[in-house]
Amino acid sequence: MFITSDKADKQGIGSFWIGALHRAPFRTKIFITALCIAIVAVSVWWTFAIYKHFTVLEPTKGGEYTEAVVAQPQFINPLLAPASPSSTDRLLSRVVFSGLFAYDASGNLIPDLAESYNRSNDGKKYTITIKDNVQWHDGESFDAGDVKFTTNITKDIAYESIAGPLRAAWSEVAVEVIDNRTVEFLLEKPRGDFLHLLTLGMLPQHIWSDVAPAQFQLAAFNLKPIGTGPYKYVEEKADAAGVMSEYILRAHEGYHFGEPLITKFAFNFYDDRALSLEAYQDGLTTAVAVTRREQIDILKQYADADEQVASRFLRRPSYFAVFLNQNKNFALSYKEVREALALATDRDTLIGDAFGDSAFTTYAPLLEGMKGFAPEKKQELIDIERANSILDAKGWKMGEDGVRARGGEDERLAFTISVREDREELVRVAELLSSQWQKIGAEVTLELHSPDDLESSVIRNREYAALFTFHPMRWDQPNIRALWHSKEREYPGLNYANVNDGPLDTALDALQSESNEEERTLLYEQAQGRIRNENPAIFLFATQFLFAHDAKMRGIDVINVNAPQDRYAQIHKWYTEEKSVFRLRPVETLE
Repeated sequence: MFITSDKADKQGIGSFWIGALHRAPFRTKIFITALCIAIVAVSVWWTFAIYKHFTVLEPTKGGEYTEAVVAQPQFINPLLAPASPSSTDRLLSRVVFSGLFAYDASGNLIPDLAESYNRSNDGKKYTITIKDNVQWHDGESFDAGDVKFTTNITKDIAYESIAGPLRAAWSEVAVEVIDNRTVEFLLEKPRGDFLHLLTLGMLPQHIWSDVAPAQFQLAAFNLKPIGTGPYKYVEEKADAAGVMSEYILRAHEGYHFGEPLITKFAFNFYDDRALSLEAYQDGLTTAVAVTRREQIDILKQYADADEQVASRFLRRPSYFAVFLNQNKNFALSYKEVREALALATDRDTLIGDAFGDSAFTTYAPLLEGMKGFAPEKKQELIDIERANSILDAKGWKMGEDGVRARGGEDERLAFTISVREDREELVRVAELLSSQWQKIGAEVTLELHSPDDLESSVIRNREYAALFTFHPMRWDQPNIRALWHSKEREYPGLNYANVNDGPLDTALDALQSESNEEERTLLYEQAQGRIRNENPAIFLFATQFLFAHDAKMRGIDVINVNAPQDRYAQIHKWYTEEKSVFRLRPVETLE
């Protein structure tokens, strides 16, 4: 019997079907119920699939970052921070101020405030065009006049607080303003790495022009700075005694690369690295960086055990080496001796004993990953047997005391290594080297010096046979000229090994004016080959540090840094928050 539509209308569609289902056989009820559940499930699945297909999670603004650091700030000023005893000054200056250029996450040079640049054929003139509509944190416009003002301070002897190296770097550079967005730099002589000088943070002329040179270090703006960087000063928190506990920054809305995604960027201060590490482990901060072996071991173990922690080793290009002064020691003037010492050096043992994960091996004046690094032109792995064979073949006979000699008592293979006494790990490495080189018949003794004495008496006067020290480097356009050119043999030059090699000088001079990248790579390879041929230094290791942060912090892709503060490369892209954003794609591509 058919049920008429009139009856269904009178009962109502819903009531009609409920009644029909109630009167239906049990199997029919099960079937209809299952069918309804399936329809709902399929509808939900398709709704979710379509939503997922047409949306994507993207970073959004919000969240905060708090890092545990050592020492309170004194000079958040890019002209004072480089020489400041507080490393915190360099960290804060990096996020508050911007330079015309900066370093990316791989340590390579990229434009920052600069939009473009032009270099003259002779390498003596650089014309920089500044980005349009760059704003200082107080809303004022940044222009070419600020660039000239900042760089002129570095050269002005009235500003006695400016560090010597910074003043020396700019002393031979004239700066001219062409218009509001164009500035011209005129060099007395070509300098291949000049653009790296332009990573110097710029100061606002409208703020600092009223500050007398004698008051430069005392100005309130050194702790309440105004820059063009991604984050701007908000406040600092201190106790009744004036001891600062926290320094708070906020995202700069007018930042020239776009407002940073993380809203609050703060630093909490601790007396030492051990306390900063404890603060991070206790959840008081969201990030920490440690440099010493024992702290790295603790943090690495902590990070490995907690999936909520992300950590990464950040490599620095500044390397340690033993520089051999051929003019001060008979044995070291022989090429075969220097080659044998290089072959008798077990770098892995040195690092494992003294540094652990805080260092990595180096075998050349250029590090692997640098442009121009030639793997076939680096010092070789340890080979004691070959080292002894080389010395035997050249007439260096082993004496009864285990020390080789080529002639009389004054011609023994014996020398001293000068090293800083305040760095236990460096003294330990020097001791291990003495032991390793003893296996090829070398008698090596240590001369320990205070940092001041090492610099003022030993290095200044080149009064050492072998010097164990480091050379500051950068990943992009490595600055090797200062260490190996013959014109740098006398202080304040950095040619510690007193190298005087014509072909090497030629390659280093050419690097100053050559702009073609392929040609520069070849010149670096030539320089590395000449250094490998003479072995004026035994290259040992470079350092790295461990940077840990909460795993919810994303967008952090830094690998190589030229200095610790470079871990903030492109921090405007870091984020903790995400949102769903619709995107359009053809429906037929749905899986």
